[in-house]
Amino acid sequence: MGGTATRNLQIFQHLVGDDNMGNVKLITTMWDEVAPEKGQAYLEELRQEFWGGMIAVGAQVDHCYDAARDGKRIISSIMRTSPITLQFQHELQRGLPVEATAAGRVVMDQLRKLEERY
Repeated sequence: MGGTATRNLQIFQHLVGDDNMGNVKLITTMWDEVAPEKGQAYLEELRQEFWGGMIAVGAQVDHCYDAARDGKRIISSIMRTSPITLQFQHELQRGLPVEATAAGRVVMDQLRKLEERY
């Protein structure tokens, strides 16, 4: 995962919030395009380097081998979860401006870094 994907994941985490992470499904795809050992190595890297914090607070990892079959199973499991209010929504309801929310601060930090660079 490159820098942009990592930043997007960080923003996503702040939008959802730790309290809601149990409703998050982290789905891996393209298992038919790699050797099983290599796929497991990639999955372990994702778990340890990128998803560990989300998994620790309840996010679930699943595989999608066949889009039609596994897609139905994954969507069905998501539909059984309870509706939630995102951390971002709670922050806005408390009257915080977008740039003062957890996700907004991440975005603003990235904008400041880009501004300094250019």
